[in-house]
This record gives sequence, C-alpha cells and structure tokens, in this order.
Amino acid sequence: MPTRPNPTILSAIDSAVLARIVGEVIARLKASQSVVVESKIIDAKTIGQYAVGATITIAARAIVTPAAKDEAKQRNITITRDAVITQESIGKPSCSVKIMDSDHQRAESVEAQLVRRGINLAAASVVLSDAPALEVASQFGSGKRAVMIGSLDDVNRFGREVDPQVWVLDMKRLNLIAAVNVISAITRFRSVSK
Repeated sequence: MPTRPNPTILSAIDSAVLARIVGEVIARLKASQSVVVESKIIDAKTIGQYAVGATITIAARAIVTPAAKDEAKQRNITITRDAVITQESIGKPSCSVKIMDSDHQRAESVEAQLVRRGINLAAASVVLSDAPALEVASQFGSGKRAVMIGSLDDVNRFGREVDPQVWVLDMKRLNLIAAVNVISAITRFRSVSK
C-alpha cells in the first residue's frame, strides 16, 4: 500500500521552491539595473553600491581605480563610458529634458547639446516630431496639454495660452540648433512663469 506524503513536508517543499523562484526573479531584476554614475573618480566603494550584474555608465574621462575594476569584475558589473557625460557637466544640473523622438540619433544630438549648455527642464516633456499635429492630437488623446512649436516666438505665446505639459517641436521647421534654442527658451519660460 503506497504511503501518502506528509502535508507539512509538501508545504515546506512548496515554500522552498517558491522562495527560490522569487529569489531568482529579484536577482534578475537587480541584474538588469542600469545607472549613470556622475562621479569623477570611481572606486570600489562606488561599485559596491550597485547590484551584481548591473551596468553603470560613467563620464568618458572618469578615473576608475584598479580596486574598482577588480570589484566590478568580481560582481559581474559592466562599466561603460559615455562621451555625453563630461567632467565639465558633472556637478552641474543634468539635462532632465524628457525627449521623445523616433529618430534616436537626432534626440541624442539634442540631449548632448542640452547637457553641454547645462540646460535643465524639470517636469516637462519635449517631443521632436516630423508629424507635430499628429503628435499633439495623440498627447491630447492621452489627457495631456500639448502645444506645437515651430519657431522660437511660439514658446512664450503658446506657453502662456496653454501652460503645456508636452512641447511638440516641429522638426520640419526647426533644425537641431533651433530645437536646442527653443528648449532653452522653454526652460527660461518655465522658470519665469513659476
């Protein structure tokens, strides 16, 4: 006659299996961590702050100590360098402009210029768009106040009329330099209007 398993043993096994699965999921989430570290010197203590398997991005000229390299290797942490994060930009307000664009290279170029200029546009989103009217309609559909900007003069005019949450830049009318200048004007407008 076969014996029936003890229910307490089954629940202990189930709990152990469940705990192992949860632990693996948490480890994978931590391993996918990717952060920007804006320190001029990266040491072992800095590396120790991040989860095993994380990816950290540092300034192109940041100094990584030998101990930090060893710690990163031991903890399977990847260190990448980013030319946009410069030593000059460290300590300055970072560019917090949320730029959305289907052309990633164009967005990266604008973001790099904003960082170089130290422009910080908190709590606002900028969309670089080749179809700005469609983008504004899409933003309205998602419940956000949006304006279409085709020139520098539009910033004050539409900013006062609508108090937008999203600024849609018409990239058929603006080149990259003009777009950066418009975003700079948006920054000034937002700081004066608050």
